[in-house]
Amino acid sequence: MSWWRCKSIRKLGLGLLLVVISVAVAGAASEYREAPMLQERVQKGGLPPVEERIPKEPFVVEPIDEIGKYGGVLRRAYTGPGDTPNFDRFMRDGLIRWTPDGSDFYPNLLADWELSPDGRTFRFELREGLKWSDGHPFTTEDIMFWFNDIILNEELTPVVPAYLKPGGEIAVFTQISDMVFEIEFAIPNPLFVEHRFTEWDIHAPKHYLQQFHPKYADPAQLAEEIKKAGVDTWYNLFDTKTNNYYVTNPDHPTLYAWKVAVPMPADVVVFERNPYYWKVDTEGNQLPYIDYVEFALVSDSEILNLKAVAGEIDMQARNYDFTNFPLFRTNEERGGYRTLLWPQGDGTTSTIYLNQTVDDDELRVLFQDLRFRRALSHAIDREEINEAVYYGQGTPRQASPIPQSAYFSERWESAYVEYDPQLANELLDELGLARGSDSFRQLPSGEPLHLQIDFRVDASDWLEIVSEQWGEVGIQVTLRPRDRTLFDQRVNASEHQVLAHTMNRMVVPFNDPRRLILCPYWQSRYAEYYESGGASGWKPEGDIAKIHELWDRMQAEPDPQRRHELGMAIIDLHADNIWMIGIVGLVPQPVIVKNNLRNVPEKAVYDTVLRSPSNTCPEQYFFGD
Repeated sequence: MSWWRCKSIRKLGLGLLLVVISVAVAGAASEYREAPMLQERVQKGGLPPVEERIPKEPFVVEPIDEIGKYGGVLRRAYTGPGDTPNFDRFMRDGLIRWTPDGSDFYPNLLADWELSPDGRTFRFELREGLKWSDGHPFTTEDIMFWFNDIILNEELTPVVPAYLKPGGEIAVFTQISDMVFEIEFAIPNPLFVEHRFTEWDIHAPKHYLQQFHPKYADPAQLAEEIKKAGVDTWYNLFDTKTNNYYVTNPDHPTLYAWKVAVPMPADVVVFERNPYYWKVDTEGNQLPYIDYVEFALVSDSEILNLKAVAGEIDMQARNYDFTNFPLFRTNEERGGYRTLLWPQGDGTTSTIYLNQTVDDDELRVLFQDLRFRRALSHAIDREEINEAVYYGQGTPRQASPIPQSAYFSERWESAYVEYDPQLANELLDELGLARGSDSFRQLPSGEPLHLQIDFRVDASDWLEIVSEQWGEVGIQVTLRPRDRTLFDQRVNASEHQVLAHTMNRMVVPFNDPRRLILCPYWQSRYAEYYESGGASGWKPEGDIAKIHELWDRMQAEPDPQRRHELGMAIIDLHADNIWMIGIVGLVPQPVIVKNNLRNVPEKAVYDTVLRSPSNTCPEQYFFGD
């Protein structure tokens, strides 16, 4: 039977070439080398020799610039418990991994995979000889434990995730051997690998976690562990061991290049090298090069900026906004760092979302009228915002996929972006939105047209300009800053009228349907209807219903070319409707890099779905002279 096979790695865009070779390095195993801190442990009998810790055919990474040197502490910073993605996006090293430019992904923990012609069955092969950070083998037992004993356990997982039951039936996991397993779906599901494996694991260390699971644990010992943890049930205990394990639980084994040594919460969270890490460079040096990674706790963005200019950050992009680029560039010599500018995956860094399912009936009719959305778009002077906020480094555009994306659409990028306040006024007049005595417009009912925009504080600079420009065409606006928690709560409850946020994940826009397909920012209750199978929410009509139908077909289409055509049909509907109004995009991401830190690419796409900067292989960063 002929199956679709995974793609091989290829030359990347942006002038980068990251060669990933999944074969053994030349020479005998005795030629492998390791970090001095591990050599000491081997000599004292605390670790087996390096050739016994890595696979016979380790994953070989060709460094971006040069073979590195061992040692050092890489310093970063985090802003608190809500910033746990900071750790994940540096450490993430899953079943597959994205290339630096986001154009492709490649087998990582996986050696290979195949998809059946009908698009329903995946066959996966793990890399042989992989070990967890405590030295225990990583096998399909860890896959089956995750599925059978976590996902299918109703106390741990009351509702099986939707991605495991397309078509309404739970997927079937089959263990073929220690290295090979299959996943069979009730309906074609060819996007499963791309959607799930870049951000989420489908494995868990059975040898460690079974001691906290009643199916395997001694009842008396499990009761003692529950008591010791100060929780009421075994599943609460299990959660304490697994939730954000890579940063909160030093005892939990990992497959990442570094494992947590000083867990969060802490003023400085510390990670140390994983002695069983399964990658080497082209000369047989076990990676990572760097011994420790530290994340210092900071209370706000101002302190984070000060740490950069003081030279206390070795490599970081997260939580650094482009509006601070002049500050970073001015202080480079003082801080001993360089400021790289990486292309972002954001379609637009500044984006307005109109909730098509807003509770207010009159506003909803207005928001669903394309003339109103066009008027708002034409009333925005994007060039002014680009110059005032982004120093002319961005591009006025709609919230469309970026040019590096296979789904780039020039038509969507340029739709209704011209600054034309006269046309905006004509469209608003046509809608019957007359001006009152205060010059602001009124709804057809005579009530004031007053838009309330929820935003997170990082949107305030450009949003103030937008509110002024809309005021010039008679649209009254109130800006409502929200912290992240409240912002998310209001979105989930569909309590918002208008949102201001970014439009990210636009290098691979269909990796996450919460952007173009099921985004609660602009179609809250319609998305709820789709995700609940019609049990709740509102049934969409028109072009939004078409998008949902195209998405169903796209997810089930095994042929890549036909799948791309369906995706472009969705893109075209967005170009027609601009449910989200993009303002300025392609704003580069400032990346603080210490001058002596090597193998950090000059260019790489920075985006959430790529888990940046993990897509640049931080395990091959090193400190030079």
